[in-house]
Amino acid sequence: AAAAAENSISFHRHPGTQPLNARSPELGYLRGKMALKQGKVMRVVRPDVIKDDEYVIPTGFMGAPSCLNEKMPSGKEIVATVGKIRDALQTEDKTVVALFVAEVGGSNCLEPLLASADLGLPVVDADGMGRAFPELQMFIPFLRGLAAESACLADAAGRVQMSENTHSPKDLETFFRQHVIKMVNYGAEQF
Repeated sequence: AAAAAENSISFHRHPGTQPLNARSPELGYLRGKMALKQGKVMRVVRPDVIKDDEYVIPTGFMGAPSCLNEKMPSGKEIVATVGKIRDALQTEDKTVVALFVAEVGGSNCLEPLLASADLGLPVVDADGMGRAFPELQMFIPFLRGLAAESACLADAAGRVQMSENTHSPKDLETFFRQHVIKMVNYGAEQF
């Protein structure tokens, strides 16, 4: 019982304070504190340590942020999507060496660090947007011509949806939106 209490997040709030808001970084901060107490490591590396032929994947959540208040993430969504992407890339003899933040908006700013602690991968000190973005095709690497290749979406219930070789970032956005609705309006994404 003592170990369970030590590894749990306390959601008790003081009277007069705002309720926990899963859209903000607060939940990620609490999950991060718990991971560090468990001895997990979160590493951040400079972009110049990544070689041109190495694979770095962006991470984050997609969907209606207000739904995160009703159904909290399990913490396994990003780990599941990274696993699927790794599997897809290994068939091509490619290896994922790091993660990075797809967007720094709201709860997404800490999710790569939390996944890093579980996966043992570093997080590159980089950001795909510099702010929150409403749709995937607005992701800066896509605007600069990066192809929308293997991508994955997962939810707290363990449902995983893979997309390979979509025609455009807009097609990937459309594909993911259709599945996010089925996943109670949010899911972790890798692209």
